Amino acid sequence: MLHWLSRLHALSAALVLLFLSMAIGQAAMDGFQPTRQRYPASKPLNPVTTTKYIAGLFSHYKGKVIAILDAAPGEDVIPADGATSAESIDKLEEHLRRSGMLPRRSRGGDALQTARGADLVVLVHDVPSYRQINPADLAKVMRSPLVLDNTGVWNSGEFDAAGLVYFNAARMYWPHWLDPEMEQFATFVRNTVPPGEGILMVPNGPLQTTATRARWFLPLNARLLPRRLYLWHPEMGTSFVTTYYQWVNSYNQETPWRGTQKVRLDKRGLSKNLPSAPTRTLSPVEIQAAKNHDVQWILFWRHQPDFLLGDWELVPFTTVLSWSAKSPQNS
Repeated sequence: MLHWLSRLHALSAALVLLFLSMAIGQAAMDGFQPTRQRYPASKPLNPVTTTKYIAGLFSHYKGKVIAILDAAPGEDVIPADGATSAESIDKLEEHLRRSGMLPRRSRGGDALQTARGADLVVLVHDVPSYRQINPADLAKVMRSPLVLDNTGVWNSGEFDAAGLVYFNAARMYWPHWLDPEMEQFATFVRNTVPPGEGILMVPNGPLQTTATRARWFLPLNARLLPRRLYLWHPEMGTSFVTTYYQWVNSYNQETPWRGTQKVRLDKRGLSKNLPSAPTRTLSPVEIQAAKNHDVQWILFWRHQPDFLLGDWELVPFTTVLSWSAKSPQNS
């Protein structure tokens, strides 16, 4: 009995060493650096959850035109792994129609013609001609500026520059610390804020999700060092998941944004999407917190699990103070 147990123990140890060797070998091939190539570019769309997600993008979704950019029947899709099947798209089209929306499919045809007058464009297949589409041309023919990309092949910065609100469904399967828009924004902040200066993070309003992926302040804090990043009760927001849930609920119950005014910008720092700016005046408590921590910058953000350039705006503290002085409550 002991003889067989010792053999089993040796086999288990060998399997562990084999797995460890394979993991180290794969990491060495990537230069011991994390890469997005290890993660799938897309996942098949679930017709039910996708319909609910699309409906949630609108305050009134009935009658909205949904343009679905999919491949022609029998056309090879790049990449084949994880691609949404024609059957799933048929079901998505059916669910959208049952919900009161008006789906329209390209089936490999002209993307701009399919998107004409649409309220939302959904890219479900990586068709070469769709990959090369000009976002500015797309924005001109659409009725509402919403784009949902399930392939991850479109350049989010180009769509933002065209005034389109870009949602990347494929990116939701990547680790949030590898998000390309987060990296792009962190680079912008590093180039704007001198090392050692302070940044106070201020949500635009209620925290809208308890999704742990929405904790963008965790990778940003690492990316922005040695700049000082401050957050409302960081001991809760950056702690265990259960404590993070409490942080979201506590913030929404305390309503620190109460009495503040939304501020519309004439120009933005990185994003070009003016209507989506999360900027607002600060409450007296927030102003005092910025002064107490010797803060030079205010980082406004909209609390979402997907990092969208339009959801983030960095503004000098002195500029934000001028907004508060001009707000109706102080005039």
